[in-house]
Amino acid sequence: MAGCAQRDSIPAKIELEDDQGKRHPPEKVDFSLLGDLPDAERSALFALTQWCQGKLSSFLQLNLEQTAELVKILTTTPCFFPANKPDQPLEWSDDNLSGVSEYLPSKTSPTKRPVREISEDRTTEISQETRNDPEYNGPPIEVEGSTEYLRIILPSSELPGYKEVLSLLREWNFLRDRSHRHWWWLRDPSKVLDFLASHQEDLELDYEAHFTENFKKLTKVITRASLRAKAT
Repeated sequence: MAGCAQRDSIPAKIELEDDQGKRHPPEKVDFSLLGDLPDAERSALFALTQWCQGKLSSFLQLNLEQTAELVKILTTTPCFFPANKPDQPLEWSDDNLSGVSEYLPSKTSPTKRPVREISEDRTTEISQETRNDPEYNGPPIEVEGSTEYLRIILPSSELPGYKEVLSLLREWNFLRDRSHRHWWWLRDPSKVLDFLASHQEDLELDYEAHFTENFKKLTKVITRASLRAKAT
């Protein structure tokens, strides 16, 4: 693993196991039959499929960032096996995958917080509301996904603005993950785009949410439009 980490290239073999414990290559599996998989496993398959340009294959090369994302999605799931012991899953220690997590990149270092743009022609006085939220030193809200789905992680109820964001997610019919109770999912592509158009900037500027590099890559095709009007 150390050598693979240095090259930023980790070879991976993908197999799907049925109820009898028999493994199958993804090319021979009808994906319409996988609807009952746990949320984490379905999300992992979705991410892998997108990394394979829409068609999941048995063998692929993952970079460290992709591997870290896969490990995060499948935390505590006994589905990672070393090549030399294909029947013995790697062990989890808390949320760390033994022999793997220590080589993966840590969370993205803080970047300069973007500032909401205000038109120069705007003369309306804007009042600044002061928040009285208690000091919070935990991880931020995390947004992962693509134009097809969103996964938003609310790490703690002590997060500033937690109740407002939770209410927003419920308003947009996000579903709570059955295994990871702080994960929220939206899987309707049309609602995903509407939600991002309406609230991506709010999450970024008002709640300082962290958008993963994978999300940025998969949503870079979205073009933001702005409307400017001037009275004459």
